[in-house]
Amino acid sequence: MADDQIIESNTDTLDILRKYVPKGSKVLDAGVGYGLLLSKADEYEKFGVDVAIPYLKIAQSNGIITSMSMLEDLPFHDGTFDAVVTCDVLEHVFGLDRVLSELIRVIRDGGYLIVRVPNEERLDGYLTDDQPYAHSHVRSFNLTSLRLLFEKCLGLQFVDHAYTGHFFGISSQLRYPCVSIKDPLHEKIKFLLSKNKKLTKNPYFKSIIKLADISTEEMVDAVLGLRKTEPSLYEALSNSLIKSAEIIVVFKISRPEKNG
Repeated sequence: MADDQIIESNTDTLDILRKYVPKGSKVLDAGVGYGLLLSKADEYEKFGVDVAIPYLKIAQSNGIITSMSMLEDLPFHDGTFDAVVTCDVLEHVFGLDRVLSELIRVIRDGGYLIVRVPNEERLDGYLTDDQPYAHSHVRSFNLTSLRLLFEKCLGLQFVDHAYTGHFFGISSQLRYPCVSIKDPLHEKIKFLLSKNKKLTKNPYFKSIIKLADISTEEMVDAVLGLRKTEPSLYEALSNSLIKSAEIIVVFKISRPEKNG
């Protein structure tokens, strides 16, 4: 993630947290990293968990009470926190069900779970051999899939959502699909035209040619070039051309009352 995107995403996430979680609340950052998200949120009791000790030391220097822990086995009692925030984490974890069970368990009844994940991310790039990690992002989310998971499957109450990370960085943020210049469709079209020139007059085949007329790579170059040379025009078109890189969703914990 680019620095501008990190700043924007953290600022928007913190705004959401402050909108729903009152001052003085106990907040856990699950996957705290350096603690950048909560570093300036001094109105809360701040806690963080992570598996990387070097990260935890930096998070401690940012005023966060830290614990080294896997998210699958959090070292806290039931209902310890008023809110749990987890940012850029759930797309990585293998045992998603166990992690979500633990995150929900440590939130008090009426508390909030705030989730930030990549928005409608394409995952095919993580299959290439040049990835620096053996395992990186293993699932993709959008608002619908998040609501189905947390609201319908886990029984949480959907409260709010916001999109963030408007800084354009990867082709999967393009709102409209284009065909990669490496896609076999281009060669297939050339081959068919070489066999039958009359296809250029077929209105349906002409539409297929138009689809392949501009490649994904060209569209990325166009968006980046517009941002560099005509920032005001880019600003006017950006919401129509690109998707936000991340989505923030707020859920409320509402446990059924136990009879007897």
